[in-house]
Amino acid sequence: MPRPLHLSRLRKRSADVGLAGLALILAGAVTAGAQAGEGASRRERMNALVASVGAYVERFQAEMEAAVLDESYVQLLRQPCCREPRRPGEDPLLAWDDTHQAVARRGLLARRQLKSEVLLVRIAGGMRVGYRDVYEVDGRKIQDRSQRVRNLFLSGTDESALALGRIATESARFNLGQMQRTTNLPTLPMLYLVPAMHPRLYFSRGGDEEMDGTKTTVLEFREDASPTLAATAAGIDMPARGRAWVEPDTGRIRRIELRFAAGARRVMTVWFRDDPRVEFLPPARMWEWYERIPVGDVLPAGNLKGGWSADVEALATYTDLRLFSVETSEDIGAPPD
Repeated sequence: MPRPLHLSRLRKRSADVGLAGLALILAGAVTAGAQAGEGASRRERMNALVASVGAYVERFQAEMEAAVLDESYVQLLRQPCCREPRRPGEDPLLAWDDTHQAVARRGLLARRQLKSEVLLVRIAGGMRVGYRDVYEVDGRKIQDRSQRVRNLFLSGTDESALALGRIATESARFNLGQMQRTTNLPTLPMLYLVPAMHPRLYFSRGGDEEMDGTKTTVLEFREDASPTLAATAAGIDMPARGRAWVEPDTGRIRRIELRFAAGARRVMTVWFRDDPRVEFLPPARMWEWYERIPVGDVLPAGNLKGGWSADVEALATYTDLRLFSVETSEDIGAPPD
C-alpha cells in the first residue's frame, strides 16, 4: 500500500522545489498508487490461475483413476556428458523399434524397450499414485498379459494396494541404471499441483506460449517447504521446481516439466493430448533425463562397470486409453419363512 500523502509536507517542499517539482511529486504518488493497484490485480489473476489448475488436477486424477494406458518406453544409458539434450525426446534412438535389433553408437552403453500398462490408484490418505506393470522387455514376454492389474485396482481393497506396490517394485527392476525408480510415471508432476501442495510452493508467471494451436500461460512453481515431496534414498530433501503450460480459461495442462537438482540433475517433461471421449487431457509422451546414475551390472563386457555412473535418457509414449467403472449389484432374496 502506498504511503499516505501529507499536504503539509507538500507545502513545505513546494517552497523549495517550485510548482514543477510539486507536479513531479504528485505524479509520483499517483504512479505509485497505480502500480500498487496493478500489483494487486496481477496477484488476483495469479491466484485465480493457480486455483483453476488445482481444480483441474483434481478432476484429472479422478478421471485417470478409472483409466489404463498402454506404454511403449525406450531407455538409453550413455557415457556421462553432463549436458542436457537441447531437443527433448527427438533423438532417433528413442524411437520404438519393432525389430528389437541391437544398436551401436559411440557413447551408448545400453538400450532397452519396455511394454507396460500404466494406471493411477488411490492409496491410504487419499493420494493417487501411478503404477506400471511391465509385461515385455526387448520383445521378450516376461508374463502372460493377464487382467491382474485391472482387477487389482478395480477391487480397491487394502490387499490390492499391497499387491500393486509389489508390482511397481517388480517392474522398476527393468529400468536401466542402478537407481530405484518407481515414480517415473507421467502422473508424477501432477502431484505437485494438487491444492494441498499450493501452500508449499512459490508460483510465478512465465509468459504466454502456443501449444498445439492453443494459447497457454506458463505457470512456474518452486517447492519451498521441508520436508519435500521427493527425497533421496538417504532421506535428503529433493526440492522440485517446474513449469506447466496451462489453458488460462480451463486450467487444463498441455505440458508440464519437473526438475530436481539434489546432487545430480533429474528432468521430466510430460505432454498431454486431446481425446474426444474425455474432458481431461490424457498423457501422450513422457521424456526423462537423469544425470550420473550408477551403472550396475546390465552392461556387456568391455563397457563401464560397477560403481561407474552414466546418464539415462528415456521416452515413453501412451496409447489405447481404456476407461473402466466399477459395477455393483444387489440380489434380493425371498424373505425367510
